[in-house]
Amino acid sequence: MTNRAFACVPSAIPAAERQAHFALARELFASRAREYRDLPEGYAIRFTNDDFEAVARFVANERKCCPFMSFELAVAPESGPLWLRMTGPEGTRRVLQAELNLTVEAQCRCVSAESGRPRVVKWTTAGGMLAALGVCAACCLLPFVLVSLGVAGAWVSGLDGLASYKWFFIVATLAFLGHGFYTAGPGRRTAQVGLWIATILAISGIVFEQIEPLLHN
Repeated sequence: MTNRAFACVPSAIPAAERQAHFALARELFASRAREYRDLPEGYAIRFTNDDFEAVARFVANERKCCPFMSFELAVAPESGPLWLRMTGPEGTRRVLQAELNLTVEAQCRCVSAESGRPRVVKWTTAGGMLAALGVCAACCLLPFVLVSLGVAGAWVSGLDGLASYKWFFIVATLAFLGHGFYTAGPGRRTAQVGLWIATILAISGIVFEQIEPLLHN
């Protein structure tokens, strides 16, 4: 079988369960595992019989996170040991080697991807807010609000010059907001609030541009 790249899918694990899943993985492989055996494109890990529920809970989410892997649980009779076998296509061993290293950075590709996600969401949300403000400026809403509040100055008048970049700001806002809502997920309320504020700002700017002529009549 030819080599291929694999990617875990952390979003497949319910957001409320992800951190608990990663903590359970660290505990199982760092503390509870009793033996490791090499398998063709995988490993067999021995646990005690008492670990069955924890291992089964790990597999239930890990198979969503890494759908290319096969998982087998074998329980020996007479309360004997529990074996977890994780195998897959060529290249799976490298994924498992990173996972079984159990370092904070290389716990699993799922963990690595998830740990970098908040930073991506943060900058995407910030970009969406700035682009939405650009829409408000280009559509004359921001200058109107500033003047109404008594803020004056050449720089306020200069905001009108952004009108020619209106569609650039609109497209940028759509791109940031689309990516932001996709990556934020339901578990990040702060990001969700920021993205909705940016959405409201952008819509307000576009609507104001349509009604502005009526305000001068």
